[in-house]
Amino acid sequence: PEESMDQLPTTSATPTEQSSENSLPDLPGHLLITALDKTWVAAVVDDGQRTDYYMREGDKLELNFTRSLQLILGNADAVTLSYNGEAYSTSSLADTVVTFPPNQNSR
Repeated sequence: PEESMDQLPTTSATPTEQSSENSLPDLPGHLLITALDKTWVAAVVDDGQRTDYYMREGDKLELNFTRSLQLILGNADAVTLSYNGEAYSTSSLADTVVTFPPNQNSR
């Protein structure tokens, strides 16, 4: 049975404060996912356990992390992403594991 977003908790590795200074390297990461249509999202925060989320149009999911976030989008075209307050392109993200911070992809 599918669970809706309002039945699933927001995952937060550490609390974050709203700040306009997102460029400091030791700040935790923050990803906001907004659903434009039905989709699912799988997330692994700081090498922890995988959590799956089922989202409907208008749902928002905030994921906070200290070291890393691995993300799989069921339908990349059905979401918008905001990473540390800036829009993050979802083009060509379908069926791939996306790692945040982004520079960890190229190692």
